[in-house]
Amino acid sequence: MKNNYTPQRKVLLFLLLAVACFGKAQQWQELHTGVTEDLYDVCCIDTSNVLVCGQNGLIVKTTDGGRTWEQKNSNTGASLFLLKFADESIGFACGDETLLKTTDGGESWINVETNPEMGFHYGYSYLSQPNLFLVDADTIYVTDSYNNLWKSINCGESFEKALDLQDTMEDFYKFDLYFEDNVGYLVGYSDWIWLFSSSLTVFKTQDYGKTWETIEFTECGSMLSAVHFVDKDHIRLYGYFDTTPDEYYGVFETTDGMGSYSLLIPVELEAGFPDPWGLGEFTAFSSENVGCLVYSQTTVKGQSDIQSFALLTQDNGETWTSVSDGINCQNYLNAVSCADTVYYIAASNGYVYKSGFADVINGLEETDNPIKVYPNPSAETIFVFLATDFNAGDSDLFSIELSTISGQVVIQKDFRGNSTMVDITNLPSGIYFLGVKNGRLRFVKRIVKQ
Repeated sequence: MKNNYTPQRKVLLFLLLAVACFGKAQQWQELHTGVTEDLYDVCCIDTSNVLVCGQNGLIVKTTDGGRTWEQKNSNTGASLFLLKFADESIGFACGDETLLKTTDGGESWINVETNPEMGFHYGYSYLSQPNLFLVDADTIYVTDSYNNLWKSINCGESFEKALDLQDTMEDFYKFDLYFEDNVGYLVGYSDWIWLFSSSLTVFKTQDYGKTWETIEFTECGSMLSAVHFVDKDHIRLYGYFDTTPDEYYGVFETTDGMGSYSLLIPVELEAGFPDPWGLGEFTAFSSENVGCLVYSQTTVKGQSDIQSFALLTQDNGETWTSVSDGINCQNYLNAVSCADTVYYIAASNGYVYKSGFADVINGLEETDNPIKVYPNPSAETIFVFLATDFNAGDSDLFSIELSTISGQVVIQKDFRGNSTMVDITNLPSGIYFLGVKNGRLRFVKRIVKQ
């Protein structure tokens, strides 16, 4: 039968379907921590055991998924800006001239004696913001306020300088570090938020941090906002990129370990993606293709109101959708952390927000999803059917991607019409995500290979 939808009605239909699909994800639960101080970081040991830190040495912990919270004695009055755990027992917190350690899951904390040359200073515009990276329970990397990288191989008992960045061409205000096997990356963020750096600089090691090489992309100046390490070869950097003669907010992507790159203009700008001219930064974490990104800014096009955003991706950062319902947008969103697909946000004024994005994946099995898969589970072949209203006509081109829970695409194909067949005979048994995309709209279905 001939389809009589106009282009305008098709766009409206797509938007309604997208809203239905993401409806479950758009509700954040406000948790009552019992404190009013600003919270600067959050760390999930698991979905139930979560800690937050903040002003005046504040550390608060929940063991029941946020229903109740208990304040812990940090033995310091210094504001704490970073909170990292290597496992369920060992963790560190960092603040102004302060490094703390716990060996009992955050129940008690002790001060760590550091190298006298190390400096932890926050809020100084001319100094870098320190950061912590726990590779495992014994191996710890720290970037200090003076652009030095320090390493401990004995769980913080002693530190040695691993890399001196003070003589580099860049002035950095913070770093991100990532290790996979022997390969590691240190990504420096440009110093001034209003003045973009003249190049993008990345430091790489292939011998577990013994030596580092500098990789500089002089043709790509940038103001970075966040980094997403998909794996040691596939990396995405979000920010404002200056590639003469073009300047835009987008994604720097490499799939060969920084050997080459591409620049992508994100379509998510129209879905409430952060304005690069705002004063703020955002952070993303991912699990099973699902990631949450939060951002707060104090100035947008001359306005002074606080504006806060939360965005969700279900395809490992390819596309993002706004999921800010339930969040008081007049609070700064300072950090986000997850365990599995349960996300927690640390915000100003003692606010913590929680959302179980596992509901999104589970909800995709319901009738709101226009994708039907049969049989599921299957050992050999699956048939993919599209709801009649979703398919705008036989001429529409759809693309299918079947990916693992870690985001690796294992099958990709295009098709037209309402149905297609996918052969999964040669795939290992396990859980996969089947995405069907038409233009900017994408729906995902979970399948099981027997």
